[in-house]
Amino acid sequence: MINFILREIKTEADLLNHISTGNLSHLFINIKELKKLKMSCCKINDVVFFKTELENIDFPDSEKISFQGCQLVNCNFNNTKLKDCNFTTAKLIDCRFENTKLSTCRFRGAAISKSNFKYAQINMVTFEDAKINCCDFYRASFLGVVVFRDCEMENSSLHYTLFADGAIIRRDNLKNDKILQQNNGIYKDFLEDARDKAVNKVGWDVKKSMSERFRDAEDIYRALSALWLSKGYMSDSNWAYVQARRMECEKLKLELKEIPKNERTSTKILIKKIVIFQNELVGFLFGYGESLRKVAFTYLLIFVLFAAAYFISLPDATFKEALALSFYSMLPSSLELSLSYSLTNVLITVQTTMSIILAGILGFVLANKIRCQ
Repeated sequence: MINFILREIKTEADLLNHISTGNLSHLFINIKELKKLKMSCCKINDVVFFKTELENIDFPDSEKISFQGCQLVNCNFNNTKLKDCNFTTAKLIDCRFENTKLSTCRFRGAAISKSNFKYAQINMVTFEDAKINCCDFYRASFLGVVVFRDCEMENSSLHYTLFADGAIIRRDNLKNDKILQQNNGIYKDFLEDARDKAVNKVGWDVKKSMSERFRDAEDIYRALSALWLSKGYMSDSNWAYVQARRMECEKLKLELKEIPKNERTSTKILIKKIVIFQNELVGFLFGYGESLRKVAFTYLLIFVLFAAAYFISLPDATFKEALALSFYSMLPSSLELSLSYSLTNVLITVQTTMSIILAGILGFVLANKIRCQ
């Protein structure tokens, strides 16, 4: 193996001279700031940028190029192949990696913001300790072993993003337990910024995308739930499922609000409201079958409410006796109880039936929690 000594470049004029040859190889570039350079026709290999601030630069296919500790602003890597490139502790702002093939690159400790990774193929890449903010991974593919340990993703889109078997992303990687589509103002700014930067603006409809944001969020969470379930991360999967159900409810509310006036029939509105109420009720009472605390609270709530009902329906009963009757009615054996008050009999039957159903749900949730440990 031949070990090349890197030649140090200290001036922009010297660098431009190398660019004019079409070959940038085995260079150590010690220049504080570089702007508006066209390197797309160059061959770049084994180049180190030493804490350089790069702005408005078009890059070609590159191999073994180091941006460690550099700042890259509005740099273009679209439709290129990047192999063994080092972005460790680099700061990337408004950079474009659309349809880029990144292989064995390192973004360890990097700060990446407002950058576009649409359709990118990200293979064997490390994002350990990276901070990713307002980035678009629409239809991006994370292939091979991709490391996200201690990586923070904030306000970033994972719509139709593919995570292969070795791409280990977890709930902890989603900062504040949210994705981009859940932040109304930030998502609108994100869409408008993406539209303004797009080469082909045909088909861009920010208003339509905003109205579909909860549907997109639901799709993302369901995909994450399935991903984590397949990898055995039960707790993460259950959390993503609950988020998907919440997004489904928000989607229905938005659809109800946006029904055109000529289609706003009383039947359609009523059906929508019933579905929304049912969805919210299941979430409030049972946490969509994932919250042990909410099921236990519902159990207690039924006990107290029926005790109050017995106290009202039985004239001679004290509240203590009503509580005792309510407690007894929570047991399946109380179905055999017979009282002279028909209303009380009905209440006991209803309460006992509800308690049996709740006991089943409680058992399911408890077993699910034990399985997740």
